[in-house]
Amino acid sequence: MFWNLFTTTAFIIAGIVFYRFWPAIFAKLKRFDDQNRARIEGEVRDRGDSLAHFRHTLRVAEEQVEAIGEIEETDARTGVPVKRYVFEGE
Repeated sequence: MFWNLFTTTAFIIAGIVFYRFWPAIFAKLKRFDDQNRARIEGEVRDRGDSLAHFRHTLRVAEEQVEAIGEIEETDARTGVPVKRYVFEGE
């Protein structure tokens, strides 16, 4: 008896939560679907393009650019301020 009441309450609460967050869930699913469709259309378009490989390589290279920090320190040997560059935070 108590188990049926608990199960029904859990389903009602889950339904209310799902109804409350449905616009956000639907927007994320729509955005995912749009990105997936654009990717598939791009793949179909690239099949007939001889330069598609180069475009893809440049796109991947743009994603892999790392931030470079610049630090100004004094040189231990000469005492002159020099610029040092920090790659990947090291």
